[in-house]
Amino acid sequence: MTSLLNTKNNPAVYLEGMNYTYGRKESCNQVLFDNQLTLQPGEIVCITGPSGSGKTTLLTLMGALRSVQEGSVNVLGAELRGLKKRDQVNIRQKIGFIFQSHNLFSSLTARQNIYMALELKKHTTKTKRAKAEKILTRLGLGERMDYKPQKLSEGQRQRIAIGRALVNEPKLILADEPTASLDQDSSQIVIDLLKDIAHEKNTTVFIVSHDQRAIDAGDRVVKMVDGKITKCFSFACCACMRHEFATRTSLYRFAMVMGPDAGRHL
Repeated sequence: MTSLLNTKNNPAVYLEGMNYTYGRKESCNQVLFDNQLTLQPGEIVCITGPSGSGKTTLLTLMGALRSVQEGSVNVLGAELRGLKKRDQVNIRQKIGFIFQSHNLFSSLTARQNIYMALELKKHTTKTKRAKAEKILTRLGLGERMDYKPQKLSEGQRQRIAIGRALVNEPKLILADEPTASLDQDSSQIVIDLLKDIAHEKNTTVFIVSHDQRAIDAGDRVVKMVDGKITKCFSFACCACMRHEFATRTSLYRFAMVMGPDAGRHL
């Protein structure tokens, strides 16, 4: 399996003509329709859309957690359609997954849960300890490293799961609502960390989110409706749209207050 990661102009993820259907025959339900998408190294892309529109299914296909049925899905230099099971495992080990459910080992401490991800690499005990402490400290959990999940809040548990996904410095991060269970300060810590990793490590970050703070961190925003990617905006375009909306809202409120004489005061 050849890797194109080091080739400057090759995308980290490339989708073309991707369809996906659950079930078979009479019970089949198509949920993705002819989707096209390109993610570049170092780019943060957010995808939004109504619940049930296919965003998470798209993410799991990109992460080799489901088998590709139709179309091309190229991730980190590997074509996923028709990929053997062992090669799918190899691809997944290069990806950092952040899910809404943290799935921590309840019998292990925060530090030990991070060690589980580091077992995928051949690190010395000293290196594992240093990496685990660094990522947990960065996530504001420096004083909770030796706490087990049941002694931590939901937000703290989610941050451990995020640390577990990031500690091996993957070239692709797939995040499904990573800030959903976090308060404002914790959300900002996670968002800042994802931005730093993208820019410093040239890591591609793909985020499914309805959190405006996460969306604002993106270089692009993609919208999905009824299983189809319908729109793609750059961050600058989104900022202009928000500014225009705010301006129109302010003018509307002004007109409602001033009535027929509003034009004289503008």
